[in-house]
Amino acid sequence: MPIFTIDALSMDGRGIVRHGEQGKTTFVSGALPGDRVDVSIVREHRGYCEAKTVAILEKAANTIEPPCPHAHICGGCALMRLPKEAQLAAKEQFVLEALSRIGRIANPPLSPILSSPEALGYRNRAQLAFARNEEGRIHLGMRMAQSHNVVPARDCHLLASGADQIVRLVEEEANRANLTVYDPLPAENSRNRGRRGRADTPRGFLRFCQIRCGLVPDKTCLARADHLPGQRAFWLIFLTSPGSRQERAALARMASDILLACPEVHAVLHEERAAMDMLVRGEKRILAMARPGFPLDPALMLMPLCNTGFLVDAADFFQVNGQAASLLAQQAAALASKEPLLDLYCGVGAPGLLLGAGETVGIEFSPSSIALARKNATRLGLKAAYHAGDAARILQGRALGNLAPSQVLCDPPRAGLDSKVTAWLLEKMPERIIYISCNPATLARDTLALQKSYTLVQTTPVDMFPQTPHVETVSLLALGHTRG
Repeated sequence: MPIFTIDALSMDGRGIVRHGEQGKTTFVSGALPGDRVDVSIVREHRGYCEAKTVAILEKAANTIEPPCPHAHICGGCALMRLPKEAQLAAKEQFVLEALSRIGRIANPPLSPILSSPEALGYRNRAQLAFARNEEGRIHLGMRMAQSHNVVPARDCHLLASGADQIVRLVEEEANRANLTVYDPLPAENSRNRGRRGRADTPRGFLRFCQIRCGLVPDKTCLARADHLPGQRAFWLIFLTSPGSRQERAALARMASDILLACPEVHAVLHEERAAMDMLVRGEKRILAMARPGFPLDPALMLMPLCNTGFLVDAADFFQVNGQAASLLAQQAAALASKEPLLDLYCGVGAPGLLLGAGETVGIEFSPSSIALARKNATRLGLKAAYHAGDAARILQGRALGNLAPSQVLCDPPRAGLDSKVTAWLLEKMPERIIYISCNPATLARDTLALQKSYTLVQTTPVDMFPQTPHVETVSLLALGHTRG
């Protein structure tokens, strides 16, 4: 096995080394710049190689011992061996390189990164996979990078306080029920694969358990967004394959037993997904069970952001780091004007409703998020209209009429803006675009496409995900503006 000294760090947290006569680039998981490592080549491509660290022979001078017992095998916290300041510097560099290399911007207008108030225990949501260990027992954990192996989640240092005991309880109940566990082999390798990635026969029942932490809503907060009840609790969302009547009944008994055994769990949901993939997204809700006497929808939770409570369905998106998300929302608000706002990929209305803009029009794919965005706007006393569906289709359809907004807030998924959305923006040419991104590469790509009419005025990184290579950004693009 080759031995390398790592030269640099990639945007996905892998070490980079160039070796051989041709200087072939190799990406090494589990290694940081300055490490001298024994590696195993995993894949060879025409222009580069992928490898994993077998042993760290000599640690880089600026590294530390990670606090998490799983850090060396999980891969989720690729930067945990770096001190905080080194992590922040690396993430600033990721954004700078993306804007320079992909966005083709000379001297990108990069502001200093905003640090997360909490470096550990900040995740209010964890998506954990079910698996069986070598002894055949069911456990919950995180999937290793480039692998279907599941690392146990017990003692994970990123989960919210109290989540660890819930992981243990779910494992106990799953083993007691002895339900089958989903086979994660790629659908294209399955002989029984049907159309659209669906199988003719199931490959196991239990897939994922999401653990979410938030505030338990009460009737007062349904009318007032400034009311934040004090009860903190957990929601569990079980995602399974389509089950038999017996399997669904077994999971319902699990839900009831968990609620009885753990007062910290407020509600348990069961959703099914028929598609043969690894997306943690239900296609059909089977069960929603809250603690006895709760008068509201069991799936309803309250998430605080900038001292405002947003109603969220437990299965829908909200930022996983609440305190850092508040920093992001404040930064976005500082870039906004009082003019009407088009809020693309708006979720439940946050942070668009906090920008202090005029009348808002929002678009989001999830119908349940749109229903709650309307409620959140009403609770805040703001005028807003929301549309559920694909952003590109709605923008090109008739639902918005001749809408020509003066400012647009974009908060797309990691894949960035749909090319049709970019084309629409270039046609309508709003005065300003506030772009929230969780992927510097797609931010840079979209910024390059928008440079036909826009100038990137400012980009501020936010350390939304400490210990990992991921970084959030808030950017302002101005129509026809010239920096300096």
